[in-house]
Amino acid sequence: DEIVVIAYGTSKKEALTGAVVKIGQEFFEKRPITNLTSILEGSSPGVAVTSASGQPGDGQTIRIRGFSSFSSSNSPLLVIDGVETTSNINTINPADIENITILKDAASTALYGGKATNGVIMVTTKKSKSQVGGFNITTSQSFISSTIPQYNTLNPYQYYPAMWETLRNSYAIPGTNTTQEITDANLKASNKIINKLHYNPFNVPNNEIVGTNGKINPSAKLLYPDDLNWTDALQRVGSRRNTHLSYNGSSDNSNYYASIGHLSEDGYLINSDFKRTTGRINLNSEIKPWLTFTTNLAATVTKTNDANDDSNSSIVNPFKFGARIGPIYPVHLHDAATGNYILDDNGNRIFDYENTRASGAYSGRHAIAENLWNKDTEQATNLSGKFATTIKLSKGLSFTTNYSFEEENHENTVFKNRLLGDSEGEGLLTKINTKTRTQLLNQLLNYSKTFEEHTIEILLGHEAQWYESNYQYHSASEMSFDGILEFTNFANIKTQFSQTDVYSEEGYFSRVNYNFKNKYFISASARIDGTSRLPYKNRWGTVFSYGLSWNIHQEDIIKDVKWIDYLKLRSSYGEIGNNRGFGFYAHQALFDLNVNNGSEAGIIQSSLGNSNLKWETNINTDIALEFKLFNNFVEGSIEYFTKSSNDLIFDTPVALSNGIEIQTTNIGNLTNKGYEFAFNFNLINKKNFDWKIAITAATLKNEFTSLPQ
Repeated sequence: DEIVVIAYGTSKKEALTGAVVKIGQEFFEKRPITNLTSILEGSSPGVAVTSASGQPGDGQTIRIRGFSSFSSSNSPLLVIDGVETTSNINTINPADIENITILKDAASTALYGGKATNGVIMVTTKKSKSQVGGFNITTSQSFISSTIPQYNTLNPYQYYPAMWETLRNSYAIPGTNTTQEITDANLKASNKIINKLHYNPFNVPNNEIVGTNGKINPSAKLLYPDDLNWTDALQRVGSRRNTHLSYNGSSDNSNYYASIGHLSEDGYLINSDFKRTTGRINLNSEIKPWLTFTTNLAATVTKTNDANDDSNSSIVNPFKFGARIGPIYPVHLHDAATGNYILDDNGNRIFDYENTRASGAYSGRHAIAENLWNKDTEQATNLSGKFATTIKLSKGLSFTTNYSFEEENHENTVFKNRLLGDSEGEGLLTKINTKTRTQLLNQLLNYSKTFEEHTIEILLGHEAQWYESNYQYHSASEMSFDGILEFTNFANIKTQFSQTDVYSEEGYFSRVNYNFKNKYFISASARIDGTSRLPYKNRWGTVFSYGLSWNIHQEDIIKDVKWIDYLKLRSSYGEIGNNRGFGFYAHQALFDLNVNNGSEAGIIQSSLGNSNLKWETNINTDIALEFKLFNNFVEGSIEYFTKSSNDLIFDTPVALSNGIEIQTTNIGNLTNKGYEFAFNFNLINKKNFDWKIAITAATLKNEFTSLPQ
């Protein structure tokens, strides 16, 4: 009887014919998690969650049953309370989540059309379940550190002899040269090694650091041993503080839930942090016995400081810099004779970046200084809402209309300092502003009828979606005063660029479910979608799916088997389209602006378009056995699936000088095949104590074949 959220509705778990996994609140409410992806990690076989970086607040990559496309996005569709969202998956506060449903196969995702080619993650937020209202506050404090150990590296006492041997071998090689030549080479290397490495961190003269025997001077002691570990200087013990306040209650005709939360996280890398403030209001009201109104409003404000990894050249990537720089080079300037720190007029230590280091030791660069002096900040505001009205027209027949919107404003400010680095002497300021707006309107007609041992459910729906994105990019150099990150402080405007993209989609869909004796279930779905991304002749595409399931435990021969609590066999097949792989206007001839000739405005044609673009096809098959045994002591599933697509990869047509147009198109066949296993062991299940062990595993094979045409 467990209720599971599915596309445009809910269903009893026993009636499902598709691959659907529900993650209830009991699986994550006790864990110290701060984002949605942490809930999904290890939650279900075939769901892979990977993090591209350790940056606080950084979105993680989610893949459901591998890759669906070679040229398009492979991220799943995220739906929060029925609202499709394109924002960062970590903008939602986990403390507001009631449960999560993962839709894996075509039988469960087809109603969302081409948007759901990569699966669907459906999030249901909390609502009040009790008429006794009350406040709830939760706060937590945790600490963060890097758990991956660093590579073993040479210390200063090992580094100098190793470099001495390298230098000596450039003069003479033992076993090849004569004894006298080796003796001369040893002496020369001892005298010249300082010219190669440039730094002497020891208390002995430059020509006495390494003896002619190739060993470190026994009297050598480090002058500043606490200032040679760059990795330790770049890292710290981070912290995470999370506070969540909620209020919920209900009356005879309505229920409500409101919350506000704040997360502050300092990463283990210097100059990296993330702050998130969230607010949510959920209201459900039964105005009349035949009329229900639902409102969900949510707002999120985030601010991120990204550590400077110098993505263009990776010169001051902090992890690479700290691991590869020689262990004799200090972070700060020191007196060569005493080893004391050299201080500025304010008594602060001075970073050592002006002296010349050896080749390969990042001469003229400084990972710590550049991470502190450069800026890479992101600020985002996300506002979303849903308004739904349901009218009960008659017994078993209802009509629902939903309007939802989402607006996100994102600002990224990148500053390169003028003291050292890529913009030395000038300084460089870049600001990127992105604003996106999405609106969605749908109408749903639901009919349900039970007669004798038969139950039929029918859904008819229409949906329209509008999307608009505005992108602005500005950069300027030659700053006048430090600390003022505004364009009026920069003399040279380098780049000014803006772009507005729009697209719209419309769909008609239907689902029919049939149930006989709660033993045999049949489900069929179909959707017709039109999109502005494709040319007129290929604008509309059709997707469909069907699924079958058999509740074996309902059979008389199985009912008497006491150790079988639940046994179900299901299978599904479906074909889904995808149109996300080639931008908004790939089918159109496009022109680039601002190609001017002096004071005369000019344009140039950038592409001829492709009138043959069409929907990508993705085919899903699935068969599974689900079970609960020994009074629910063991529950799980064994599943086999395939997912293949005809992936359209096209080259833009080229017009030759003789007027002949050439166009090449490749169609790649991408196939995923795999098995999934899930086992849960409910070892102890009492009122105040619950102990479970969950084991999930999956095996996946990807095959790609290119077929040029």
